[in-house]
Amino acid sequence: MPLFQKTILQKHLRALDVERLEKHWKVFTEHFHNPVIQKNICNSNEEQYQEGFVEDLFVRVLGYVKNPAPDFNFITEQKNQGDSGKADGAILIDGNVRAVVELKGTNTNHQLRHINFT
Repeated sequence: MPLFQKTILQKHLRALDVERLEKHWKVFTEHFHNPVIQKNICNSNEEQYQEGFVEDLFVRVLGYVKNPAPDFNFITEQKNQGDSGKADGAILIDGNVRAVVELKGTNTNHQLRHINFT
């Protein structure tokens, strides 16, 4: 079973700003499809590229505004409610956390877990 109904997916695809999408895809591919950059990312550990990755993907490609800039909608090191852990980043909508970003190294097995944030 597909994640989205075909008609819903088509509706959202028609609403995309193709020119904006192409502009951001160009920025993405120029950076992340560069073989030298790919190799350097793979040879870095999570901490070495964490801030760069946030800046490269979430700010330059996806267009989020990172704190401390005015009207920011992306924050780093967001403390969660459940324990003393922190997520690497969080996306804000109307000042509230709506999505979290947890970065892992390229050699990490990925597991999802539920996190409650303040």
